[in-house]
Amino acid sequence: MATADGGGNTGEMDGKRQQDFRALQAAMMEKMDTQAKEAREERQLGKKMVDVTEELQGELAVVREEIAMMKKMAAVKTEATTGAVAERRAAEDLHSYGLRPGSPAFLPPH
Repeated sequence: MATADGGGNTGEMDGKRQQDFRALQAAMMEKMDTQAKEAREERQLGKKMVDVTEELQGELAVVREEIAMMKKMAAVKTEATTGAVAERRAAEDLHSYGLRPGSPAFLPPH
């Protein structure tokens, strides 16, 4: 039997079309599998990024707390140093006037 294009066996053409269709179908399935795999990998990567971000935010909070504590300690140290310097200077001033701690001028009035 002749085909519309004047060729030979129609069974041969149908077989070739089926073979081409199956090859195309296999290629499409492979591409869909690859896309699904990539989507899974992207989701996993996204989850890892979220986990790492949360971990870093936690570490950042700890570092901020440590910095705040260091600032408080520095302020206390500065205050103590300032107080000690003021006391030393006051004692030097009094000493320059000939007064010493414990002398009658330092005692409160009765």
